Amino acid sequence: MMETSATDMLLPPEYTVITENHELSSEILKIYYNRHWPFIQIIDRGFSSYDQQKVSTKLPQGWQIHNYSNKALAASVIHNHEDPCFNPNFSSDYTQHQVATAIAKMIIEYTWELPEIVSSTSSIATFVWLELKKHSLELQNYIASPREQQLFSKSHHLALSI
Repeated sequence: MMETSATDMLLPPEYTVITENHELSSEILKIYYNRHWPFIQIIDRGFSSYDQQKVSTKLPQGWQIHNYSNKALAASVIHNHEDPCFNPNFSSDYTQHQVATAIAKMIIEYTWELPEIVSSTSSIATFVWLELKKHSLELQNYIASPREQQLFSKSHHLALSI
């Protein structure tokens, strides 16, 4: 049984099937990948080279994190090519938030200076941004929407008042 993750191949093969002539299909595809193939690739931009040696950790949420010398991370839902069906809870917002929290803890533990998204689906990127922002770390190559900024401000204000 062969297992792989979206981060190993950057994007799943089905992603290349849609052409630029299918604008609506492209939007539907983004929603599909946020739900079924969420992934993130993130580096500490303060370093110029990264070891190709990786340590992989399977999380109980059905995700896998590849750690490249504590200076680059890649995470995604594990998929089995022989059985394309998987537990939808693996990519739920709740699970993506749990994974983002684990990634943020690693970034803080490894004392990254400039975390930067290389590639990602939007939902997991938002959760990582939120978790890093709670610790006063800025996420490079990510622009939070005005609504995300507003939600963070409200949640941060509530947390401070408790």
